[in-house]
Amino acid sequence: MRSFGILTLWFLLTFSAAHSASLTGAELFAAKGCHICHGLEGRNPLSDSYPMLAGQNVPYLIQQLVDIKYGRRNNGLSPTMRTTLQFTSVDELRRIANYLGSLPTESAVTLPQ
Repeated sequence: MRSFGILTLWFLLTFSAAHSASLTGAELFAAKGCHICHGLEGRNPLSDSYPMLAGQNVPYLIQQLVDIKYGRRNNGLSPTMRTTLQFTSVDELRRIANYLGSLPTESAVTLPQ
């Protein structure tokens, strides 16, 4: 029975990794729950203390995400983010950063006055 559990866990982890490899940056942003704190498309953070991520410099985003993942950045809510980032590969972080960097900084939707 134990070997069945190990085999099941191995299958789930392998499937999850294979599935994740096919996700776009936008899909990863949603799947990892980034939008919960940073808002849809990284434009409307939940709190003023959270950064707006849309339109940010891609190399800067990658560096910050990697630093948080590996504990080199510990300010603010970095320790909270580390919980999610420990299950996020550097390749996934790059895809998320590229997605966010490609977005305009302001919503393209114009509200009627």
